[in-house]
Formats: sequence, C-alpha cells, structure tokens
Amino acid sequence: MATVASALHYHFGPRAAIVAHVLNTRLEPINTLRNEMLDTIEREGRAGSVRDVFEAVVLPWQQTIASTPWGSDYVQVLAQSVLNPRILRTDLIDRSKLTGFLRLFRLLHAALPDVPTGVMNDRFSRAKDNVTLGLARWSRADEATRALSNVAQDLVDYAGGGFGAPVTRKVPARGRSKAPAGVDYFLR
Repeated sequence: MATVASALHYHFGPRAAIVAHVLNTRLEPINTLRNEMLDTIEREGRAGSVRDVFEAVVLPWQQTIASTPWGSDYVQVLAQSVLNPRILRTDLIDRSKLTGFLRLFRLLHAALPDVPTGVMNDRFSRAKDNVTLGLARWSRADEATRALSNVAQDLVDYAGGGFGAPVTRKVPARGRSKAPAGVDYFLR
C-alpha cells in the first residue's frame, strides 16, 4: 500500500491535488450537460423557476452516475470532499469547467432577488452538499433500489423549498449585494 501511495504522491502531489485531478478530469462532460439544460430552461422561458433551474444541479450528476462507468466513483469523491473539505484545494479546480454553476447561480439569484447574497450563498452551499451526499448514497444502492427511487426529483424539491424559504436571520447591509458569488463558493 505504501508503494501505491508513494507513486500517487510522486505523480500528483498531496491528496488534495489527486482529488482536484479526478474532479477536473470529469467536470467537463457534467458542465456541458448542465449548460445544455440551462440553455433549454432559458429558451423555454423557465429561468424564473427556482425548481427548474436547480434541476440543472441535480440531473447532470444523476445522468452521469446512471450512464457512465465512472459516475458513481466521481460522486463518491465529491462526497468525500464535502465531508472533509481539507482534501479539496479550490485553487486547483479548473474554473473553465464550472461555467454552468456560475450561470446557474446567476439564474437563482435573479429568480429570488429578495434573498440577500450571503443567505443565497449559504443556501446554495448547503443544497449542493445535500445533493452530493444524497446522490452518493443513491449511487451505492443496488439496481432495484435505484430504479424505484426518485432521488433526483426529491432532491430538487427539497432544495427548491429551501431556496424559497423566508429569510429570518438579520443580514448586514453589505450582504444584500446583488452580485453573484465567486466560483470558490460553489466548492466550499
């Protein structure tokens, strides 16, 4: 085992670099699916629907898990980075492969203009973590269980309800900016 760990460290560097490499390798096809979904949502005039927009977070991951030999492993790596943020160095993630997330966040912000940016950032981070962990759990289930599950739609419904929930916490005036969050917010 020490030999494998040494070889990985030699080629990729520390664990965080290995995780970033795995994520970067698989981000492009998922980002493409996400952008195609967002194109359709905008073309059909559904960009104001939080639920429809948030489907573009969940469905590309679910489709990837269901249709590729690497999808389940990929979401497991994502789940590990959610549970242990120290293994993910955001400076090593290829920003050009996150255009769908940035676009999605702008659409969510436009659909919910009364939700302060700080609250929106926190809700997005929590929703993303819940989706990642929910899909990771689903991806490890047997075929029969996976077939019976509507996990994607349940996760979309859950997150959509959370985004639209009333804002009850006090937010400083500077937190009410309309500017979308940076890429690093999606990765925390």
